[in-house]
Amino acid sequence: MFWILAAVITAMVVALIAWPFFRQRRQAQTTADYDVEVYKSQLRELDRELAEGLVSDQEAAAAKAEVARRLLAADTKRAGGAVLGWGTGLHRMTGIVVSVSVPVSAVLLYLALGQPSATDVPYSSRADEIAQMRQAQERDLGNLGEMAQRLAARLEDEPGDPDGWMLLGRTYMTMQDFAKAAETFAKVIELSPEESDAYGAMGEALVLAAEGMITKDAIAAFEKAREIGDNGDPRASFYLAEARYQAGDHQAALDALVKLAWTAEPGAPWLVTVRNRAIAIADELGQDGAALLPNAPPPPAVAAGDQPGPTAEDIAAADQMAEADRQAMIRGMVDGLAAKLQDNPMDFQGWTRLIRARTVMGDMEQAQSELDKALEIFARAPVPKAELQRLAGELGLTAPGAGSGAPGAGAAPGPSAADVAAAQEMSDEDRQAMIEGMVDGLAARLQENPNDLDGWMRLARSYNVLDRPQDALAALEKAGEAFPQETSVMLLRGRLIRSMAGMPTTEQSQTLMDNVLAIDPNNVEALWFKAIGALDAGNRDVAADYFNKAVSVLPEGSDDRAALEQQRDKLLEVE
Repeated sequence: MFWILAAVITAMVVALIAWPFFRQRRQAQTTADYDVEVYKSQLRELDRELAEGLVSDQEAAAAKAEVARRLLAADTKRAGGAVLGWGTGLHRMTGIVVSVSVPVSAVLLYLALGQPSATDVPYSSRADEIAQMRQAQERDLGNLGEMAQRLAARLEDEPGDPDGWMLLGRTYMTMQDFAKAAETFAKVIELSPEESDAYGAMGEALVLAAEGMITKDAIAAFEKAREIGDNGDPRASFYLAEARYQAGDHQAALDALVKLAWTAEPGAPWLVTVRNRAIAIADELGQDGAALLPNAPPPPAVAAGDQPGPTAEDIAAADQMAEADRQAMIRGMVDGLAAKLQDNPMDFQGWTRLIRARTVMGDMEQAQSELDKALEIFARAPVPKAELQRLAGELGLTAPGAGSGAPGAGAAPGPSAADVAAAQEMSDEDRQAMIEGMVDGLAARLQENPNDLDGWMRLARSYNVLDRPQDALAALEKAGEAFPQETSVMLLRGRLIRSMAGMPTTEQSQTLMDNVLAIDPNNVEALWFKAIGALDAGNRDVAADYFNKAVSVLPEGSDDRAALEQQRDKLLEVE
């Protein structure tokens, strides 16, 4: 029985080995081209999984190293050109020799060395074998450098291959040799000056080579990538926002990230990173980051049996039912929604549906109670709070700051969370028109009621997100006239002026920082930008004094102080 099984298995193996010799052999170059595309696709997939948080940085680095090694091997094979096939007769003769020699050799070898009665060796006891496997893996990783050298040598002979230079640059990135990667991407740009990916890749390499600091050269590369790239190159926009943050202009960085999130396609793999960074910066500024971001990930699908609350369609269907059945249906859904909000109290849209449903049912006392709970939960979130106040005025409920519901009554609420949610379902043109209409309405209401500081600040930020910086600046100037001692207006004006100029400091923004310090001598942001201005003017000692004073204002041992000290040291070191 053993010999029968062995013969069958051997015949199958020989057939698999011999078959390629009996058919027309394809050129190796065709196979190499296919392999290169497969490995490139694997690298893109790894980038997507890393952005979505599906793999860790270490796992991604290890996987990229292996894929890059194989990619280089395939590219080297492709560069060698097509391997000429053998003659048909010799090819078949080789197949016959292999078909005979393999089983004969196997039988002879087994008769000499085989022991059918021998027991298996436990894997845990194969220490030498395990050590050899680990050494082989280390050699494979080391081969990546050798293959990169071979590719570099080939490119020296064939310098006009932008794809080859791009591959070499990505290989250096995998090897974490970021300085060489930046130089290599620069060669890609020389050959293909309209290749936005090359600009973005070079900028990223420069950032990593500078240990996370976004240098002037990196900023220039990212700006070019955004200028010529499709959809403005989200990677470049993200790093440019981070550059503003590192320059101390945290609000401008947050505004840029919010704008980037607005333009994202639903489900974009990089949107998670943008949202997390924006929320982190908003937390530092004491703002509700989630309320500022219109492109929040869609909520999970409602499972069968869950009750999301009565929709307009539900209520319309209920009109066709008997009175008792209709009331029972609506109350059941409303109670289900209330129970769901106990488990997820941060569901703002759920609260607005619940409050409206209570008023439709005529249960004004319960609606007021639900409104009070929602106001307590969202007390520190300005946009949801303003929407709840507007809703209270519309439904005849009581809320601090709520108006009568008539246009122009009370503080100008600006775009609501419901408006933002509705905007996600519109086309780009309709959404832009809706947003601009709401912003213009807010501007008109502020003309009638100029003593609304929050309204002016919302208007300026809205204009900035809509790429209307001149209108934003005009709004802040009017806010400054109404509130001449309000430092928040001065600070926001300074950020906007710097952003419009594309410079870390300007004479006008420095004057505004002086005005802030005259009112609040310990304002960290103003001190920081006075230090930046002194550095630009070459006054290193003055800059150090401003930096040190800004750091001393923050509590010892705090994360903010540590981050500020690190930025100070890097800026002074660069200078």
